Amino acid sequence: MPQRIRLALVIAIMLWVVVPVFGDAPGVVLYSAHPQPSQNMVTLYGEFGDDPVAVWWGDAQLNVVSQTHDTIVATLPSDVAPGTYEVIVVSGPGNGNGHADQLAVTIVGGDYAGPAGAAGSAGPQGPAGPQGVPGVDGAQGPAGSAGPAGPVGPMGSVGPAGPVGPVGPAGAPGSTGPQGVAGPIGPQGPAGPQGPAGVDGATGPQGATGPQGPAGLSGYQTRTIATNVRLDNVNMLTSMQAIVVDCPSGTNSALSGFIYRVPGGVRYPFPPGVDWASWASARGQMTFVVRNHNTAGYTDPVEAGVVCANAN
Repeated sequence: MPQRIRLALVIAIMLWVVVPVFGDAPGVVLYSAHPQPSQNMVTLYGEFGDDPVAVWWGDAQLNVVSQTHDTIVATLPSDVAPGTYEVIVVSGPGNGNGHADQLAVTIVGGDYAGPAGAAGSAGPQGPAGPQGVPGVDGAQGPAGSAGPAGPVGPMGSVGPAGPVGPVGPAGAPGSTGPQGVAGPIGPQGPAGPQGPAGVDGATGPQGATGPQGPAGLSGYQTRTIATNVRLDNVNMLTSMQAIVVDCPSGTNSALSGFIYRVPGGVRYPFPPGVDWASWASARGQMTFVVRNHNTAGYTDPVEAGVVCANAN
């Protein structure tokens, strides 16, 4: 047996002691869980239907804050410490005999990234300052004196009297005298004093900036692989088989995993006596272990998948 498979089997046997295993049902599918211990909250993503659900964190039932067909928000216990916890979602009549799904969630310290915090509100507008007193207008200067009239031009001479006959032509008019010189402009009166400037109103204080939320996850992707399990049961001892699924290219963190038996290409839960568990065996990798408790061997095609993202 390869060293990697032997190590996975040893870790799986150790996990059976502390992690409860529940059978899956097609009515509820739990894809991933995103705990935020600093806010005592956990957000679950999957397919939950329209019936009310119950959420368990290990052996503690959580208070469900909100639920949609693909998202659940619940309150975490106030004393959650780093470690691996089994998250279980139960849906159906009385939340006791309906559909259920679960996954193992590991907290290594700190929160998963969340959305950015909202900006603080702006401070109020300060009142306007009073209007300044207008300045006094300057006095009007005196008008300048009128200039003297120009001399009248000379009268043209009268022509000699002629015999009575046709009227002679009219004499040419005398030229117009020159324009008199304009009197000087009076001096400009002094400007009145400048009134004092009005005082500006005080500016209101700046509102405090809201705290910056931690960076979020991005690039969610799911990768599945198809394989066969063959579990022989020799001398009535439990047999196991490990399956490893790596995250797809472009992601760096494994968030959760799921596995089904798929005879005829249709997903089904495992039959009685056959169960499974999973854990993050590396940052970008999930390991599954399928166990057979029956006295007869068990063979089936299976589909194992992992939900991954980029942890920024």
